[in-house]
Amino acid sequence: CGTRCAAFDEASMATHDEGGAVLAIHSVVVAPGKRRQGYALSAVRRYLADVRAAGAVDAVKLIAKASLLPLYVRAGFAVDGLSAIVHGADPWFECTADAAVAPYVVADAFAESAFGGNPAAVVFGGRSDDEWLKKVAAEFNLSETAFLEPRRPGVYGLRWLTPSAEVDLCGHATLGAAHALFEETESARDLLIFETRSGELRARKVDDGVELDFPRDAPTNADDPSLVAALEAALGCPAEARAGNWSVAFEMRGPRTARSLR
Repeated sequence: CGTRCAAFDEASMATHDEGGAVLAIHSVVVAPGKRRQGYALSAVRRYLADVRAAGAVDAVKLIAKASLLPLYVRAGFAVDGLSAIVHGADPWFECTADAAVAPYVVADAFAESAFGGNPAAVVFGGRSDDEWLKKVAAEFNLSETAFLEPRRPGVYGLRWLTPSAEVDLCGHATLGAAHALFEETESARDLLIFETRSGELRARKVDDGVELDFPRDAPTNADDPSLVAALEAALGCPAEARAGNWSVAFEMRGPRTARSLR
């Protein structure tokens, strides 16, 4: 539960202020049988994502005992220091999450060193309206930006946008999103599930990286003569086209033909 308030102190937290710029979390409660299973972390992340999507406050604040600080840091809070708000003999620490800005990373997929491979931006939470997503993707100006929405423990909604449009599937941005989660907030898990426009995708942590389980996209002979003609005209050689749900494969008639295009 929580209240909106003008300032984060004991007096202001006692009354809900509809115009307050600070959202004060009073408590996070998990049933005893569900503790240490990721429910609190998932719930707090989802709560922050919903607050950021609403865009009504500037910051989310709470106080916590030292033993719970790792939980809130993993959820996206920064520890400000000892709090002036005291309940009992134990010290309490004040924590803040910026509600106006969605955290993000840029992940380089298929890279052996920094600034290599195929980069993708990964945005954690934030607003979900299409116009905001398009503007953020255009601002990054990378081939794809992945937008994550926490839904259940280990389960995330995932959307991919180019600087100009949303796409149905993107491999390197999914790999970047999985890597970022495993490194930043989901280090205790070996499996992540992404719910997407192309169905459920799975990412597994393996010894040397991340393994993705994508839907099979079996190509069939393209039955559109105009497509085949356009491809042959562009490449300047005869070929056969095979189309799947997300891609078109162009099969050339022998290696000599392929070498002649270089």
